[in-house]
Amino acid sequence: MVKEKLKVCGTCGRGDVPLKCPCEEVFYCNVDCQKRSWSKHKKECTVDLKKKIAKDIQRYGADWAGLATPTYTLGILFLKQDRSEEAEEVLLEAIRIAELANGEDQNVASALSTLGRAYAEQGKFDAAVEANRRAVRIVKGMHPGEDHERVCDALIALGGACHATYRCDEAMEAYEEAEEMLRRIYGDSHERVALALEEMSVVMHDQGRHDDALAVEEKALAINRASGSDDESVAIALLNLGCSYEQNEHFEEALARLGEGLGICRRVHPGRHSMEGRFLSVIGDVYCKQQRLQDGIDMYNKALKIYNKTLGPESGLAGDTLNNMGGALHKLGRHEEAMRRLEQGLAVYRRSYGNTHCEVAAALSNMAACKEVTGDKDGALACLREARGIFARRGENRGLAEDV
Repeated sequence: MVKEKLKVCGTCGRGDVPLKCPCEEVFYCNVDCQKRSWSKHKKECTVDLKKKIAKDIQRYGADWAGLATPTYTLGILFLKQDRSEEAEEVLLEAIRIAELANGEDQNVASALSTLGRAYAEQGKFDAAVEANRRAVRIVKGMHPGEDHERVCDALIALGGACHATYRCDEAMEAYEEAEEMLRRIYGDSHERVALALEEMSVVMHDQGRHDDALAVEEKALAINRASGSDDESVAIALLNLGCSYEQNEHFEEALARLGEGLGICRRVHPGRHSMEGRFLSVIGDVYCKQQRLQDGIDMYNKALKIYNKTLGPESGLAGDTLNNMGGALHKLGRHEEAMRRLEQGLAVYRRSYGNTHCEVAAALSNMAACKEVTGDKDGALACLREARGIFARRGENRGLAEDV
C-alpha cells in the first residue's frame, strides 16, 4: 500500500497545497514552485523515468542491455515509495535484461538483494530468502575465496531475510560469516563490525540467548565509543542496548544506558530530532514495566510531540507511541482516554502500513482488551476477528477470537 502523503509544497514547505506531480510523490503550491524544484525531483520521478524507459524500448527493443540500469533504478524508487508490488515487477525485468547481457554478474546480485526487500515488504518471506541466497551465491562466485565487502553485504541481506522468517540459525550463520569477514577486511574496531554485531544480537534475543545478546551489544558499544564519546553511533548503540536491557527487565541498567544515550543525542542534535523521541519512548516503556504508569505516559507524550514535529503525525513511531500510551492508560483504568489513543494509533497504522500489517493486528488486539473491560463485547469480538484474519493471512495462527 502507498502511504498517504501530506500535502506540503516540495519547494517552499507551505501546507495544504493543490498541485501534485503525476508520480504523486511531491506536492506544489503552483507551477512556479514545480519548475523551481524540477531539476532535483526529476531524478526521483517514477513517471518521468518510466517515459524514458518506454522511449528506449521503442528505439532499441525490450532486451537492450542499456535498459537494465534505469529499470533497476525505477525498482529502487518504487521501493522507497512503498510500492513494493511495482518494485517487484520492474526488478524482475531488470534482472532478466542484465542476465541476457552479462550473465550472473554484480548487477544481477544487487538487483536480487533489492528484490528480496520488495518480497519481504509484501510478506513473501520465502521468496525473499531465495532471492538473497542466489545473490550470495553469485557474489561468492565472482570473488572465490576472497574477503570482499560485497560478499559481506549479500550475507547481511540474507541474514535479514532469514530472520524475518524466524530462521534464526540460518540468519546467525550468515551474520557470523559476514562479521568474521568484516574483521579480516577492516579490523576488529570498525563500525561495520559493530553493525554486524548489532544485527546478531537481535537474532540472539529471538533465540532466547539474552545474556549472549547483551554481551554482543556491549562489544558493539565499545567499538562505537572508539569513534568518540559524542558520536551518533554511540547514541544508537546505547539505545539498542537500553532496549535490550528493558526487554530483559534489567531496568536500572536500561535507564542508565538510555539516560547516557539521550544526553549524547541532545548534544549531537541540539534541535529536536526523532532519535530523542525514541529514547523518551523507550524510557516510557521502562517506567510502565516498573508500574510507574503516569511517568511512562508523561514520557510518551514528550516523545509524541517530538515525532509530530520531526517525522509528522503519520509516522509509524507516532503510531507506536499512541498505542503504548493507550495501553498504559488502560492499566490505570482511564478507559475512555485509552480508547481515544488506541484509535488514533490504529488510524496511523492503517494509513501508514495498510489494513493487513501486523502492527494493525496488534493495535486491534489492544483495543479489544479495552473494549471488553468497558462491556463492549461485540466491539471486542469484531476487533479480535479482524486481528485474527490479518495474522492468518500472514501465516500466523494466534487464535485470538477464541479468547473472547
